[in-house]
Amino acid sequence: MVNQPPRAPLVLDGVLYPFAARRQEYRRYTAEETSWDNFVDVRYENEILGMESETLLTAYYQDIQIEASRASLYDADNSRSSDNPIPYILDIRNPNFPTGSFEDYDFFVSLNFEKDVKSTGVGVQNVTYVTPWLITRAGIGWNQIEQDFDSGPTELNAGQDPVDQTDDGFVYNFGATFKPLPWASAFIAYGEGRTSFSLAGSLNGVSDRPDSESTNFELGFKMQDPGGRYSGGITYFETSRTNLRYNNPLFED
Repeated sequence: MVNQPPRAPLVLDGVLYPFAARRQEYRRYTAEETSWDNFVDVRYENEILGMESETLLTAYYQDIQIEASRASLYDADNSRSSDNPIPYILDIRNPNFPTGSFEDYDFFVSLNFEKDVKSTGVGVQNVTYVTPWLITRAGIGWNQIEQDFDSGPTELNAGQDPVDQTDDGFVYNFGATFKPLPWASAFIAYGEGRTSFSLAGSLNGVSDRPDSESTNFELGFKMQDPGGRYSGGITYFETSRTNLRYNNPLFED
C-alpha cells in the first residue's frame, strides 16, 4: 500500500472493513539471458635495459542476448485490472491472499523487450621492475560495445522500431609503487575508462547516446609490522564520470 487516495478503511456492499489492505500490486518479472564469452591472455617476460619486465596482452569477445518482460496485477483501486482484479485483503490481521495462478487475473504488461549486446576489446599492460624499490605499470586498451534493442508491444504502447547503438574508444591506466623498505610502500595510479549506456535495460528509442567515461586518481601508503601479522594504510582517491543523467542534456558537462 501507499499513502495515497483511496485509503483504508474499505466499504464493500455497505460493510466496513477497517483493517483492509488496498492499492495492492503483484509483479511478475521474467528474464532469460544467454552469453558467449571468449578471452585470450598472453604473458611475456623479458628485460628492458637490464630491468625485468612483464607484458600482458589481452583480447576478448562477449555476446549477451537478453529477453525480459514484466507484468502486474492490481486490486480494484487501479483501473488497469478493472476487468478481473485481485481481491482486496479485507483484514491484514488474517489476510485472504489471492488464489490461483497469475494468468487467472487481469494482468498489465509494462515491459517487453529483446536485446543483444556484443563487446569486443584488446589491451596491453606492462609492469617493469625499475629497481628493487620502484615498480611501474602502464596499460592501454580499446573496446567496443554494440547494442541492438527491440521493444515489443505492452499495455503502455505498441512497441518501437528496433534501435541500435555502438560505443567505442580507448582506455588507459598507469601507476607506480615505491617500496623503500620491506614493510612500507607508497603508490600512485591514474586511469580512464568507459562503459556504454544501459547494458541491461532499454534504449528508450534513442540511438547513439554518448557512452559514460570515467577517470580515477589514487594515492596511498601501506605498511606492515616486520612479522607480517599487522598491516594498515591510508589512501586518497578521486573518481568522476560523465553522461550520468541522460534525460537532461544540460548535464553533459
